[in-house]
Amino acid sequence: MVGWNASAYNMDGALLNSISQPAIFPGPPSAQFSLAGPGITRIRVDAFNSARRTFNHPPFDDFVITPARPSEYQVEFSTFIRGNSLIGPPQSRCGRGEQLYFAGDDRAPASMANSFRTRQIVTVITDAVADGDGLKDGTPPLNLVGVTKSYAPDALPTIDSSDDDFPDLDDCHLLHDMARAGNDGMSVSVVRTGVSSLAVHLSGSVGNPLVRGAGTIASIDWDLILTLESNGSTTAWTLTGTDDGFPSFELYVNGHPIYVRDVPPPYDAQTLRRLLPGVGDRTIALGGEL
Repeated sequence: MVGWNASAYNMDGALLNSISQPAIFPGPPSAQFSLAGPGITRIRVDAFNSARRTFNHPPFDDFVITPARPSEYQVEFSTFIRGNSLIGPPQSRCGRGEQLYFAGDDRAPASMANSFRTRQIVTVITDAVADGDGLKDGTPPLNLVGVTKSYAPDALPTIDSSDDDFPDLDDCHLLHDMARAGNDGMSVSVVRTGVSSLAVHLSGSVGNPLVRGAGTIASIDWDLILTLESNGSTTAWTLTGTDDGFPSFELYVNGHPIYVRDVPPPYDAQTLRRLLPGVGDRTIALGGEL
């Protein structure tokens, strides 16, 4: 077998890696080689005669490189109320006892939608060589909470921006009150489970900041574990855990929906009861490939 060398380049033509093999006589009829490195887009192979002159005809230039599955993933988990509004619990009243209503997010499931009750975002890297702990450097997990708004009956039947008569609050007219719950009950953690796999733990318990005691007796609760394992051109995932029967839940990986449970209106007292501990809780056990 003649001597040869192989070189790997990125899209800018910079040399990333190379390997060479001297002449072997009589040698095998063929040879295998491996070149590794992020960003390889072109491999050049040259064969030489005894005078070190290239004689490959045609040259083995410009191999097509099929990139491996990207190992960086953005995980996004949100809770949201699909309807425009829902009636508050019996204790949510204003003025002379008028019932208050709460604004929903008024949307269908969608990745990175503007309105939500809670949202967690974390970017992870399955390749242990690229990132040891799996959590992308410089991108701490986000635990976000949407604003809660309560409205007087005269804002119905459809709540919209024209009902937001801020700063005239606490007057039992149109927008009555608004607040944002704390995120201290939310948590995101990442644990590496292998050289190309990791687990993301998403948990939370967030109550309505405008309902007294809601944080302890009627909160939105979830406790989920998402696993990701890259294997060549595919990435396998599993999702296990529990969440409440209300409101709607959605989980995306790089914008791809892997778990969506939509709870459309109408909402009644029985719907809200699903927020109580042990009422309406759902067990999740899913899996697939990205």
